[in-house]
Amino acid sequence: MLGFSVLFSTLFGISFIFFQFRQQLILKRFYATPVSRINILLGIGISRLVFQLINVMMLIALGYFFLNFTLIHGFITFIEMTLLSIYMLFLLLGVGLIFSSIVKSDTSIPLFINLFAFPQMLLAGTFFTIEVFPKLIQTISLYVLPLTQYNDAMRKISFSGLHLWDCGKELGILTIWMAVIYFITIKVFKWE
Repeated sequence: MLGFSVLFSTLFGISFIFFQFRQQLILKRFYATPVSRINILLGIGISRLVFQLINVMMLIALGYFFLNFTLIHGFITFIEMTLLSIYMLFLLLGVGLIFSSIVKSDTSIPLFINLFAFPQMLLAGTFFTIEVFPKLIQTISLYVLPLTQYNDAMRKISFSGLHLWDCGKELGILTIWMAVIYFITIKVFKWE
């Protein structure tokens, strides 16, 4: 549920807010201030991500207190799950910036989000196991999709008792995604 929640709520929140800021020329006004561009983007982006992070923490807390979700290493597991979620949130921030920059109207934002997120929701092991898919789809799911990496790392931390540093493959693939996403973001992001 964390993967599903993080994916959709972050993409919709970031994409729509940056599109609206661009349409209403708020980003252009920010750009004219003496504050650096990266600080403007980080300020707006992090403020939106804080709300998503609160959502993640609430889901973990509700699972722990009401659904008998076990945090194997206690507070350490909670911190590691939160850090992993922050990493995924920053990746999705870049995706949201790309979508908000390439669309011409706010009605096309859900289309782009669903094109990116729906296959991941189905293929990333969020609701059912990846082993039910043909071998090629399993390979793509296991080694390409960022949501699979997030879900797998989250499972390792929360269910297997492993730590964040034991999730090298997952973090490596997420890092590659992060580099590609932010390279594209730098190329397509528009202030106007």
